[in-house]
Amino acid sequence: MGKAKAEDQRKSPRFGMALPIHFNLNPDYHYVPSIKRFGVGGTLRDVSLEGIRIDSQMDLEDVCQIFSEAMEEGSPFELEVFFWDSRGRSAVLRGSVKWYEVSGPESDVRHFKAGLSVRGEESRSTARSMVESITGPAEVDPGGQRSDAQEMVSSIGPVEDGDEIVLEIAGNLTDGTPIEGEDTVTIIRKGK
Repeated sequence: MGKAKAEDQRKSPRFGMALPIHFNLNPDYHYVPSIKRFGVGGTLRDVSLEGIRIDSQMDLEDVCQIFSEAMEEGSPFELEVFFWDSRGRSAVLRGSVKWYEVSGPESDVRHFKAGLSVRGEESRSTARSMVESITGPAEVDPGGQRSDAQEMVSSIGPVEDGDEIVLEIAGNLTDGTPIEGEDTVTIIRKGK
């Protein structure tokens, strides 16, 4: 185990979030051990049109679920990521692991992080819905850039160095599911 991290190859901007998930090996490509029937718990940390980043605190059973003895170290693998919307409906993203890190065996819990490239039309559609719920459907161009970025920045209002601003975001997925979130931005050097 250890590290298998590729260079940053993003084609689309990522949008941060903290969405509870469960993930498992993709049964279309791998034998899936039945140690943990519902997979491993974790958090979806960001999403783009092309991929997602997840992380998890893994105990020994979790590690054995994802890194089965049949897998060779450094071999490519696929994951399924399951999450639920505010109405309790489940969704799934499937993807190829492009990079991952697993902390060493210094403790009983290991920190796992991975970047996945979404695969399949259903997963691409789900990723697009998540991004559009944040940016709005008309604001995602083929290059992944927001068309109204300057308007968004000016809507924050006057700021000074050291100001902390809470940015709130709310919207709907294309299926109408409401989502919301917030983050805090600290102004480090105004206008520089």
